[in-house]
Amino acid sequence: MNTTQTKALTVQSFPALALTSTNNQAPQPRTLLPMGFPGVRLARRAWRQMATTTTALLILPAALAAQSEEVFPVVKINGDSYTNVTVIKATPVQVLLHYDGGAYNFKREDLPPVLAAKYPYDPAQARDWLREEALKRQALREQQRAEIYASLVKRESRAKASLKAAQHELAQLQKELIVRSNQAKGNRRGSPAHIEANHLRDRKISLIQQIDQLEREVESSRQLQSQYR
Repeated sequence: MNTTQTKALTVQSFPALALTSTNNQAPQPRTLLPMGFPGVRLARRAWRQMATTTTALLILPAALAAQSEEVFPVVKINGDSYTNVTVIKATPVQVLLHYDGGAYNFKREDLPPVLAAKYPYDPAQARDWLREEALKRQALREQQRAEIYASLVKRESRAKASLKAAQHELAQLQKELIVRSNQAKGNRRGSPAHIEANHLRDRKISLIQQIDQLEREVESSRQLQSQYR
């Protein structure tokens, strides 16, 4: 490959090169070409230039927004002075202001003329907004209540299923324990029959404890359901 051909190479000449970019970070080159492939250095240089350009494009909107944000040098509200004030968020009821030393939600009717001109207080609009917000909060509470209730119902159902299985296992174990205990009679301690009977007794104790815990869980789920019904 001669010098003229090398200079004519572009990024598009290497489709095997892939860009990866996550979390708004500048893309990083990932090459799949062998190190000795002609033109790799040129392609890598092109990718670095593209990464720099992409980073600038990502930062530019935020910089422009900061430059276009209006700053009020001094603002007096309710007798207190605030410096370098900017508006972060506004609703029909209040305005969130950032200033040197912190941020606070101020009522629109308390704003000084310099801010009231841009964010006037409309009582009717404020009432409508408050009513809508109250309805949203009520809907959210109802949704959360329904989700909690459904979760408690599932919890009770799982506990009942486990309880039924444990009770069935206990009933079968008691029958088997009678048989093993009879077989162990007359045998010395430590014999296989005695060991098996002791194992069944330990399992019986464990099942009784498990059943007691599951019964409490079922009862607890029912009581909680009555609060979210």
